[in-house]
Amino acid sequence: MNLALSIIITYLWGAIPWSWIIARIAKGIDLRKEGSLNVGGTNVLRTCGKVAGGFAYVADGLKGFLPVIILPALLPVAFLHPTIYSGVIATMAIIGHMFTPYLGFKGGKGAMTGVGAVIAMAPWIGISALGVFGMVMIFTRIVSVGTMLTSASFPVLVVIFGLFRGEIDLYLLGFAVLTAALVISRHGSNLRRLKAGTEKPPLKGKKGKEAEKSEE
Repeated sequence: MNLALSIIITYLWGAIPWSWIIARIAKGIDLRKEGSLNVGGTNVLRTCGKVAGGFAYVADGLKGFLPVIILPALLPVAFLHPTIYSGVIATMAIIGHMFTPYLGFKGGKGAMTGVGAVIAMAPWIGISALGVFGMVMIFTRIVSVGTMLTSASFPVLVVIFGLFRGEIDLYLLGFAVLTAALVISRHGSNLRRLKAGTEKPPLKGKKGKEAEKSEE
């Protein structure tokens, strides 16, 4: 019963389209009709500016972070390994973000929600993944590249940290592979634009001019 309740709560929480809401408040726009048409933090950054975009990124991250922190304590599930339970919760938050019933099952790409969940499950791995994202952004300024490489780095970081500890958490590794696959699979259009050389950063120069599609 607790597991089913956690899944439902997390999905509905993860599905709340905070980026869409923030864009409506900030500029009165519908993200599904502006910028990249994606309901994610980077499209808020592109269409509404840095402040609104920052709030959207944090809000999307909390979708994954809060359920993983709170629900295992409120709704314990004795028959599941704690990492598996956290992984189930985190996955449902990501799926909720990607396929929100509040907007016709058209959501974002799940990157920041996944990062929030990872920080809750394995803080140092999550922080290291953010470091990977930061380094990629310094060199490319293209969010989709940073997002995909960060997602791909998650399983690698689990293995590296596990080797240092003397034991690899296979449950966490399984979640890492699943998360990477989910997020990268949502970036098909970005991969096509990267191949064509048309993928651009969400902001150009100091004035933050609107760029071509490159969403989280």
